[in-house]
Order: sequence, then C-alpha cells, then structure tokens
Amino acid sequence: TTGYNHKADIWSFGITAIELATGRAPYSHLPAAKVMIAVLNNPSPTLEVKGSSGYSKSFKKMIDECLRKDPTKRPTADELLKHDFFKKAKGPDYIVQSLISKLPPLSERRKSKGLSAIGRNGVSKTISEEEGFFFASSGWDYDTSTLVASAPPRSGTLNLKLRTRSKSGVLNDIRFPFKLESDTPKAVAAELVEHGLVAEEDEAAVCSSLQFFIKHPHPMVFEVKKSNEAVADKKALIGFAALSIDQ
Repeated sequence: TTGYNHKADIWSFGITAIELATGRAPYSHLPAAKVMIAVLNNPSPTLEVKGSSGYSKSFKKMIDECLRKDPTKRPTADELLKHDFFKKAKGPDYIVQSLISKLPPLSERRKSKGLSAIGRNGVSKTISEEEGFFFASSGWDYDTSTLVASAPPRSGTLNLKLRTRSKSGVLNDIRFPFKLESDTPKAVAAELVEHGLVAEEDEAAVCSSLQFFIKHPHPMVFEVKKSNEAVADKKALIGFAALSIDQ
C-alpha cells in the first residue's frame, strides 16, 4: 500500500463487513503475503463472490462502495453513516433483546462452559484457561484477581498489520493473515521479503517479532534497519516498525 489515510480504514471496514457476513475474509485461502498481491491484481472483493443469499441490496451496495479501488471514490465515515444500510438498521435495544432471547439460562451457560472462579462469598467455581476472563452479571461478587488471563490462541487466523517505512521513507501499512495451524513466522517473513513488502535486511527482525507476537498478541514496536542519514525515532517509526492486530 501507499501512504496511509482514512480511506484505508473505509476499505478495511468493507473487508470486515464481508468477514462478519460470511465468516471468512476474502482470499483467506491464500498464504499470508500473497493476499496483498491478490488484492492489487484482481477486482475488488464483493459479497456476490462470497455468496450473497439472504443479504439486502443496501448491505451489498455499502460493501461495494467501501471497496472501490480508487480511494477518492470511497465514502467518508460521515457519508457512510448516512448510507441506507445504517439508516434502516435496528437500534441497540432491539439487538440486545434479540440476542438475549436466544441465550440459554445463565446457569446452563456456566455448566456448558465449565466456568468458575472463587468469589468473596466463598463459593468455589471453575474457569477454564481457554475461556479467559469471565465477568458475570447476575449479582455474583467475583474477586477478579483469581481469574486466569486468556491463553494465546492455538488455532484460527490472526489478521495482522505491519506498519513500516519503505526505503523512500513512506509509511506503509502491510496487512496479512497469519494462519496459526499452518503458517510459521519464518515462512511469512520470507514471503513478505519475496514480494518486496519488507527489506531483506529486516527479515530476521520481522521473523523474531512475529514469533514473539504470536505468543503475546499485543501491539509492539521493534527495531529495523534505517538509512544512514536518518535519525532513529521510535514514535515516528524511523528505524522501527510496529506490529499489531488489524482491527
């Protein structure tokens, strides 16, 4: 990608809408770094391609407008809020009530998940590591210090964003999926280099940072090579790069 601006967020919103509707992001079948190449060389993804049965025309149109190849033709955030899809959307009260009405009783949910914690009232319950933090809303007074933080994910896909500067100094956002069950930091870093998205001298730094990030998926900044005349600046990402979940 070229320099970042707010129209990139509109594109990301369109991709997220497809993923929320279908359960899969466009090109999710491709290896990590090849996704960006596919996006550049093919027409914009649409809901039609992913299977559109049951989706409204306004929803499909909204996605198409967000995923226009020409950034200047994408709507702004303000224009998007005035789109027919959002104008016809149900309010939060309706959504909450619809979701709650479909949930089993709280006692059944606790049994099915095997959740537990030790509350100040002395009642012992169990919480599985896989479930992470659990906050009840039924009057229980849990001591949250006894709860277990969620373990790193072991399956699925992480959508990652690597923010780094090109050799010419332009700040780029490189977005790519990392399939936890099949991708490796070494292979993904090599693909990024192969496609010219990361400098060869930064391959080792990207690889080690990916390895750490997969185990501890929190935003991080790490050191990369910089041009000789540039002054390192961590905040401006000069001589540094940032890795995070793409949201």
